[in-house]
Amino acid sequence: MENQEGKEKMPILKAGISNKAFTLLELIVVVVIISLVFFFAAPKFQDIVESSAESAIRRLKTIIEFQYDEAVFRKTNHRIYFDIKEGKYWTSYLTMDREGNLTPIKKETYTLPAGINFEDVDVVNRGKFMEGQIAYIEFRPSGYSDESFIHIKAGDNRKYTVYLHPYSGKVIVYEGYKQKQTTQ
Repeated sequence: MENQEGKEKMPILKAGISNKAFTLLELIVVVVIISLVFFFAAPKFQDIVESSAESAIRRLKTIIEFQYDEAVFRKTNHRIYFDIKEGKYWTSYLTMDREGNLTPIKKETYTLPAGINFEDVDVVNRGKFMEGQIAYIEFRPSGYSDESFIHIKAGDNRKYTVYLHPYSGKVIVYEGYKQKQTTQ
C-alpha cells in the first residue's frame, strides 16, 4: 500500500451544485439592460398598434374601392355589410331571385384587428348605425354608391373617418371624427 498522506485530495464537484452566486453588481447590470430594452421597445409597441390601425383602414379603403369598381364593371349591385359590435365586415353581390327580389350572395368576410373597432357607420340616406346594428353600403351598376362615413377607433382613443364619395367611388381617410356638414 502506498502512503497517501502526502497527496492532496482532488476536489469533487457534484453536478448541479455550485458554491458561486451572483453578486449585487451583476444583478444591477442585468436589471439595467432589461430596463433599457423595455425603454426602447415600448414606443415600438405603440407603433405596432398604429400601423395595425393604418393597415386595417388601408384594407377597408381598398375593399370599398374594389366593390365600387366591381358593381360598375359587372353591372350588378354590390354591398359591404358592417357588424359594428363584432368588428367584422363582409362583401356581397345581389342577384334577382324568381320572385324578382334582390338576394345578397356573401363573398368575403373580414375582421378588424384586436384593439380596433367600428364606432359607427353613417350611411347618409339611411342614417347612423351604432353598436349592435348591421349597416350596409350599396354600390350600383350606374356608378352611384351610398355616401357613407365609417368611423373607426383605435385602442389608444384615436379616431379615423373613412369617407365614401357617392358619385366617384373615391375613398378619403381622415384622422378624427368627421361627419356630413349640413348647410341651411
